[in-house]
Formats: sequence, C-alpha cells, structure tokens
Amino acid sequence: MRLPTPLRTMRRPRYALPAVAAAVAACSALVIVPANAGEAGGSADEAGQSAERPKRECEHWRLKEEMISWDTNMDPGTDVPAGFMAVWLDELYDWETGELVATATGNMDIIYETAEGHDIEYQYEIFHFPEGTFTSQSAFDRFDVVEGEFITQPVRGLSGKYEGWKGTWTWRIMEIPEDPNQAPPFETIIDICAPRR
Repeated sequence: MRLPTPLRTMRRPRYALPAVAAAVAACSALVIVPANAGEAGGSADEAGQSAERPKRECEHWRLKEEMISWDTNMDPGTDVPAGFMAVWLDELYDWETGELVATATGNMDIIYETAEGHDIEYQYEIFHFPEGTFTSQSAFDRFDVVEGEFITQPVRGLSGKYEGWKGTWTWRIMEIPEDPNQAPPFETIIDICAPRR
C-alpha cells in the first residue's frame, strides 16, 4: 500500500518520574502549623486558599489540517529510503465551522531505517496563528501512522501570545487518498497553556 506524501509519524513519548524526585517533592510540601495558628494568623483553610496558584490560561483547538503545497526530493510513498526529504505548507480549519484559523510550515528527513524495516524521520513544524507561533520537532517512527493511531507530541510557544507556552499536538491521518500524489487530510488537536506565574 502506497501512502501519499509526506506522512508525518512518531511513537508516543514515554516519560518516567524518578521515585527520588517524587519523594523530595513530597517532603518539601510538608508544613508544620503551630496549634495556635488559627488565633494568631487566621485558619489553616484561609492560609491554604491564599496560597493557591492562579489558574493558567490555555487554548484548545480541534482542527482539520490540509496540505496545500509540498515538495520532495524523491517519489513519495510508504517505503522511502534514508535521505528522503520533504517540505510543506498546511492550512488548518476549525473542525466545526470550517473556518481557516492557522497555517503550518514544516520539513522532514528520513534519517535511518530500523532492523525491523521501520523508517525513522525527523520533523520540524511551525504553527502560525494570528496571535503567535509555536513549534514541534522530534524523531518519529513512520509505521505508526499506517496503523491509524493518534500520534501525540510536545509543542512549545515561540512568539507573540504563545511565547513560552507548552502543550501537546495530537493528530492522525483521516483517510488515504487513492492517488499517491494527493496529500491526506489530518485531524489535529492542540492543547497549549501559559506558564504558571
């Protein structure tokens, strides 16, 4: 089965929280309150409320992403060799209204093939929204997209309102066109939040 180009895939990242770090964090959160704290400085509940962190500002989008132009240095397909490269320009439309809300530019390289025959690619993509930009970059296993899985990867704000923001980009290929020279549409879900102040 040939897939149109360029396909952008990755394995879900796995993160582990070391037990030592968790223990240190738990100990640092321990506070000893004197028995007369309520009389001298208010109740423990009042103290906890005043110490609560402010809520972070976040953005959520569910979008349809369509590749409107691209170029490759070799013929596209599922089985492409190391050295395959592509660049593209995408348009992102609101899932419900169909309104154009953003664009994205990106490039990718097939950097090697695993012993199992999986193509590993490195991708860099920038999302251009009216209020700012953010990016995602990582090394991917292209095989995942063929299985129709949702792919999740980190995003980081670059400029404008989103400078310093962090979040995730989750996407999947929606359908495989019969024409291998026609790009597939993608379902894209982006969640990104401002840093805590």
